[in-house]
Amino acid sequence: ALSEELVFNEAGRLVNGNLKKYKATRASEMPKIKIDFVEGIEPTGPYGAKSISECATVPVAPAVFTAVCDALGRELYRYPVKI
Repeated sequence: ALSEELVFNEAGRLVNGNLKKYKATRASEMPKIKIDFVEGIEPTGPYGAKSISECATVPVAPAVFTAVCDALGRELYRYPVKI
């Protein structure tokens, strides 16, 4: 999340708009994520089931944002955070 960036030139055109120029995080660069499953019934889900696919990725952006706020010692109110 912290290594990706969209770069624009002075005219406002995207400079790194393809996969060759855009630096995305590689699998080998990803931190280890520990996921714990909490069993329970979800009354609104089919047969009491809950969703699970996005559980580990959704909190990443808010966690990074909160870490930046804590490091700066102040609240920020806009994305993207650029220091």
